[in-house]
Amino acid sequence: MDITRVHPDDASAAAEFTRITTEAAAYDNPYPTSYSLEEQREELRNRDPENTVEGYLGTAGGVAVAAGSLEMPVHDNTEKAWLGVSVAPKDRRRGYGSEMASFLEVQAQRRGRTTLTTAVGYPTDADESHPDRRFATKHGYSFSQVDVHRVLDLPADQALLQRLREDAEPHHRDYTFRDSVGLPAEEILEDYCVLLNAILVDAPSGEIDYEEGSTTPKSLAERVESLRIQGRTLYTDIAFDAAEIPVAHSQLVVPAHDLLKIYQWDTIVHRDHRGHRLGLATKVRNLAIVQALHPERTSLHTWNAESNHHMVAVNDAMGFRPVRYFGEYYRKV
Repeated sequence: MDITRVHPDDASAAAEFTRITTEAAAYDNPYPTSYSLEEQREELRNRDPENTVEGYLGTAGGVAVAAGSLEMPVHDNTEKAWLGVSVAPKDRRRGYGSEMASFLEVQAQRRGRTTLTTAVGYPTDADESHPDRRFATKHGYSFSQVDVHRVLDLPADQALLQRLREDAEPHHRDYTFRDSVGLPAEEILEDYCVLLNAILVDAPSGEIDYEEGSTTPKSLAERVESLRIQGRTLYTDIAFDAAEIPVAHSQLVVPAHDLLKIYQWDTIVHRDHRGHRLGLATKVRNLAIVQALHPERTSLHTWNAESNHHMVAVNDAMGFRPVRYFGEYYRKV
């Protein structure tokens, strides 16, 4: 198999890369989520200054059969790399995935990365014998933790959202809330980035240790601009303490190229402000706003570590149901 890097301005290569990742995501999966061609090309342009993303295309006999992704943090956690391997369903079991995995490992090590991470999806009733889980362990990767992909059918019950909101309000009367579209207000960005950078160390990470992020107002603005170019609209609800410092938030992303889905991104509560139901409050408030703006959307997708019991309880209360597992795996080299 020949492996070449995919450049975003190479329309044909980018289209084949996207085709394979899309087909692979949908294989044996009734709830696939993947980038559109427009989103993928923007991702490969690396406008986000905090991460470098490289895409690779594997061809055999002139036919594209596999795709590989290599994502590497630029300013923090610089010993880590995330590897993604996709094989066209009709070309599985021919060794192409193993070739691509080995190639990506070499590329990561050449860049000084010593902790390699990946994720594999499988049904909620699958055990260690599932082919994709066996693929990871065959290549020397150890299990770290499981993330659960959950789906909420839209529109969500407005009466339920209102009841959850009202039940939570007595716990955070000293906090205020503001919503934003795109980049939040400039005057809060310094403090807001402090909140964002804590998620890497506060969120469950299984067997992998992370250091705090290094997002700055400038890099955040560039990341949000890249989302805009992708056709993804970012909606955020932020909670503020009495000193007007951001202490919690919840994000929703609405993609222009998938007219039915909404994605739930981060929900963060600063460690010093937990116990006030701020995660539930920001999540419910944001959903009420966004589903009113986008009534055509039929499903909301979220991913949480199975061990994140508090957020799992919030999702259960809102009516999410688990549809798929994603095992996180790692390898030290």
